[in-house]
Amino acid sequence: MADKHLTLTVYVDPGHAWVGVPLTLVEKLGIKDIITNCSYYNHKIGMCYLEEDCDASVFVKVAREKGYTFTFKESHNNWESPVRKLPHYPFNTNPTGYREVLAS
Repeated sequence: MADKHLTLTVYVDPGHAWVGVPLTLVEKLGIKDIITNCSYYNHKIGMCYLEEDCDASVFVKVAREKGYTFTFKESHNNWESPVRKLPHYPFNTNPTGYREVLAS
């Protein structure tokens, strides 16, 4: 059985936070189409930055259901996080799909 423990970075600025998750894992968990455009994506490195209020909750819920555990480390910025300068997450094809996941 493969190790299902993940160490993930939470990028924090004074107004918001995002969890960095590889797109390959978002795809593997089957949530690629329900992550909202409140999150960001770095296409050069294939990394998603899932916003704290909704998308990160969807990710954690689904990942836990599939047996993953987590350690979160924080990267704090006292000004505006560089995450905010990235393009918004581009793969959402089911804009309200997150509601079903969080309600279940």
